[in-house]
Amino acid sequence: MRQAGASPEQVDTVVYSHLHADHTGWTITGEQHALTFPNATHLIGSEEEWRFWQDNPTVAFAPGPEVVGRPLQGRVEVVAKRHSVAPGVDLLATPGHTPGHQSVVVSSGSARAVILGDLLHCPLQIGMPEWGVVFASTPTSPGALGNVSLPSWRARARSPRAATSRRSCSAASCLARESGVMLIRFGPLPPSASGD
Repeated sequence: MRQAGASPEQVDTVVYSHLHADHTGWTITGEQHALTFPNATHLIGSEEEWRFWQDNPTVAFAPGPEVVGRPLQGRVEVVAKRHSVAPGVDLLATPGHTPGHQSVVVSSGSARAVILGDLLHCPLQIGMPEWGVVFASTPTSPGALGNVSLPSWRARARSPRAATSRRSCSAASCLARESGVMLIRFGPLPPSASGD
């Protein structure tokens, strides 16, 4: 970020896909537990997401109260099921992995990319959307993909692109869609996109 000429203080909006510890560990910095982006509004997908972690601090993958709970008091904004962050950047409620999981839809003209967060962990989930993962915080619900309709998956061939948080399977392209069957190509993000 600094190489691009920006400072953490200039960031005004932070989007969480969900509040698992592996997605929130960067929320604070230093021994004083100061917010990494001190002037930003931090967006979460539902009041249920915030409440779930306040009420269940010992659940697996819970964000520590000193990492997320206390530093974000008064700095969290709960967004609607569909929320526009900026032109071409929209949030879409995709609950299932956690109560308030959300994905980011990035659009430019007719091109669209979906940042899935932890909505998708394995390519098999495309064909078996009811499958969940063992580290979902709502394990009694069906698989996250089974709860969600992503209209962007219905787009024309070669669109959209999707990104997940899994390095070995972090990018997907819809190559073709015919008779209800999708051909999806998975692979890692190219080095320039993954920051390597």
